[in-house]
This record gives sequence, C-alpha cells and structure tokens, in this order.
Amino acid sequence: MATDRDVDVDVAVAVVGAGPTGLVLAILLHQYGVRTLIVERNHSTYDEPRAVGISGESLRICQQLGILDRLVPELRMDVGHRYFGVDERVLTEILPQPTPDGFPAKSVFDQPQLEQLLAARAQELGIDIRFGTEATLRDQDAHGVRLALAGPGGDELIRASWVVGCDGGRSGIRKALGISLDGSTQKERWVCYDVVDDPHDEQFAELHCNGVRPVVVAPGVHGRCRYEVMLHEGEDDERFLEFATIKALLAPFRDLKQDQVRRARVYVAQQRIARHLRVARVLLSGDAYHLMPPFAGQGLNSGLRDSANLAWKLAAVVTGAADESLLDTYEVERRRHVKQMIATSVRIGKVVMVVNPTVARLRDIALRSLKIVPPLWIWVTQMRFMKPPRLIEGCVVATTTARRPPYAGMLGLPVSQYALASPDARFDDALSVGWSLLEISSAARVDVPPTITDLVHMLGATYLRLRAETSRAVHDGDIVVSDPLPPVPAGEVAVWVLVRPDRFVAAVFTAAEAEAVSKKIGTWFVDDEQERGQHAA
Repeated sequence: MATDRDVDVDVAVAVVGAGPTGLVLAILLHQYGVRTLIVERNHSTYDEPRAVGISGESLRICQQLGILDRLVPELRMDVGHRYFGVDERVLTEILPQPTPDGFPAKSVFDQPQLEQLLAARAQELGIDIRFGTEATLRDQDAHGVRLALAGPGGDELIRASWVVGCDGGRSGIRKALGISLDGSTQKERWVCYDVVDDPHDEQFAELHCNGVRPVVVAPGVHGRCRYEVMLHEGEDDERFLEFATIKALLAPFRDLKQDQVRRARVYVAQQRIARHLRVARVLLSGDAYHLMPPFAGQGLNSGLRDSANLAWKLAAVVTGAADESLLDTYEVERRRHVKQMIATSVRIGKVVMVVNPTVARLRDIALRSLKIVPPLWIWVTQMRFMKPPRLIEGCVVATTTARRPPYAGMLGLPVSQYALASPDARFDDALSVGWSLLEISSAARVDVPPTITDLVHMLGATYLRLRAETSRAVHDGDIVVSDPLPPVPAGEVAVWVLVRPDRFVAAVFTAAEAEAVSKKIGTWFVDDEQERGQHAA
C-alpha cells in the first residue's frame, strides 16, 4: 500500500460509477457526513433512456436526497398494467396498491432526467465527481484501497478507506476482485424503441401477449413512450434497427416519423447475481451486484435499495460509530430480496413471452379462470406477488411485542410515512437524517427509562413522540399525525419504534424489552466517545 506521499488524493469513500446507484450512494454518504469521491468513465451522465419504472421506495429515497419536488413533474405516477391476450382482449388489469412509503408502488420516469437531477444535487452539495475518468483497482490492505485514475487531467493515484463498485453489469471493480456473476442469460432477444410525440396518455403500461410477437408499451410524460418488441430466433438484429422496420412494427399503435425515434437497441436480458458483495474494503452495489430481466421493473429500484441500505452502514463504520462487522449485514439483508425480484421478473417473462398460439390461448384461459378464486385473483390484480423487502436477518431485533398484533407488521419493513396533520409537511422530513426513536403512547408525557436514553445516546438518535391528531395541546417534540396509530398494549405506557437511517424499522419494543434491544444493537455500535474517536482516526 502506498504511503501518504505516494497518493494524490485521500478520501473516505470512492464510488466508481455515476449512474443512479452511485450518485444516490454518494449523496447519502455526504448527508451522513462522509467525504466521497465519484469516478465515472463516461464524460457526463448517461443520456439514453434505460429503466422506466420507479417504485414508491425509490421515490422515498429521492425525498431524502432532496430532489423529489424537481422529479415529480417528470413522472407519470401510479401506473398499472394491462395484459392483453391472443385476441387482444384485456386479460386483466393490475392496479398497484398504496404503499407505506407514501408514494405509488410504480410510476414511470425518464432515467436521463433522474441522473441529471442526481448529478446536479451532488454538485450542489460539493461532492467531487470526476467524469471522463477510468478507475482501476490497484491493491488494498487493512487501512485502505488504492485506485489508479486516468482522466482529462492525467493519471492520478488515490487512496480511499473504502471503495464501492457501482460501475454496472460489466463492472471492472467486480472483475478485479475476481467475483463471479452467477446465473444465466435469457435466450429471447428484444428490441427497445424509445419515442417522442406519442399519443398514449393512459395510466397503464400495456403488455400485448399475443402469442406471436409480444409487445410492451410503457407511456411516459411529455409525449415520451417506450415500445419493446420480442424478436424471433434467427431474425437479424440490424434489420430491427432500421426505420422502415420500426415504423411497420409500431403501425398498430401509432404513426411514426424518423426524428421521433429517440433510441433503438436490441438487448438480451440477464438473470445474475454476484457471488459476493464484499472483499475486505471493496463492496459492490447496483448492476455490478445483480442483473435481472425488465418485466418487474426492479433493476434500477434494486440498485437504489442497495445504496440506501449500504450508505448509513458504511458511514457509521467510517466515522467510528460502528464496528466493521455491521457491513456484513449489507449482504445478509439485500441478497434474499434481490433473488426474489429476479425470480419474479423471470416468472412474469414466462407469461409474456409465449409465442405458441395454442399455448398462449391456454394461458389466457388459465388467467381468466383466476376470477373464480377471489383470493388468487386479488393476489394477481393487486400485485401482491411483488414482495417488498422485509428484513428477517441483519440489523433488526425481534421482540415479543414485534411478533404480536397490532405491531406484528412493522419489524423489518419501512416505517409508514404517516400523513401529518399539516398537509404541507411530510413525515420523513420530521425524522432524523440518522436514527430515530419513535414513542407511541396515549399519555401526554412518558418518563423515558434509562435503558432507552442510553440507546438514544449510543445511536445518536433523534427522539420523537408520535401523537394521533386530537384537540389537546401539542407538546414540544411531538409529531402529530392524522393517520390512526396502533394502540399501546394493555399494561404498558408506551411502545417504542426504532427507525434506521434508511427508514426500516429495526425494533419494536416496550420498556421491559429495551435492554435486550440495546444489547443486540450494541454488538455493532460503539457506545464510547473516546473509542469512536480512536476508531475514526
């Protein structure tokens, strides 16, 4: 490892890749007080549309980043799905249900605009972004990592305490670590057309499962629209990039002029996941970690979940607030849900990509027959197969209270973004950038037990009292919500909800359970100012 004299720049974290995953990670790290450098081989943010679906969780992350109000005008929010069968009759409409995140389960967006907003936000915050710069992993030891940079200003050698590879499916960082990307390549090829001036203006994406050549239509805003068309085996890719072919394929949906084609690209989907997320002081996130088919629209959203999960943990380790073992929970918490989303995407693809007319008709009959089994029909039409990430391992603490109604649905899920009594405010804005401890009680004032005070001190948490809207006076430190709150169990004065910086609920407990919660959290976090200072140094 190089000495200080050998290194041109010394930073806490170097993020390789300035796509959405890397930009979100860097901004969150900055909010948590960590100096970060972003390195991107392209000369600017990517200007071609790729992902088009954004989840409620991702919009909640954008709220935390401070870009939500600028992003919303560019969204088609609360988008459902219409599945059409062989005869072009509607098989089913899938309507996303409300989420606890406070945003629709799915909206349609334009990735170049999101990336521009993220890059502008990073620059507003003073984060150093090196565009047009190639990063090569040199070596690492117990104290840091060396990266060789080749950019417009010449060659440079930097040292970072930690490096995160957010450099996409062909990740150079992952390859340098020797981590395999396990899984398979989808055999079916698709061609993707992004167009403008489109007449589609509905709140539904259309999946035309016609049994011959499936087509997906995803309307955006400001006349943007995406058409994806499945190719048959042996068909020539180049022919499907010619305007005459594009115009003919889209003729059933719209008339098209050549200058209205924004992008045309043939792709083959992957269903892969890296064998490991971390080697010593280098970690992976986003497409460098996982690749999935587009049918569930979860590739980009999974990357943003990675960044939100990793950022606060890495910041806690960098600042000396937590032991390095906290980073082990990153893989524990993310791998299970990433696998679920890959499997869901593959299953949806199998429904869409039927090209045998007889099999397609049998599929249509099977789907329509689901109506005779109402629970199954609801499961499909309300997108209940799209499981949100729920943490059953990692930095969460199970208690008796968390296992029993009415609190059984809180642990390991994002805390509900309750509606506030003030319509101009959002619940998350009242929470801390770091940890928050919510007190739910029916009393005007609760004597906080010392064990809970100690937990607040250890985590540097913000202590907040949740109160349902009433006619009584509001006390200092209260968050007044207009949503109903779960009742406090008989015999208890309060229930406490510990919320992580990524808004996931880490624990739900009573005063009697506080010591056990504190002890478990204390296996990762340092509860000594002097020790923190030594660790950070």
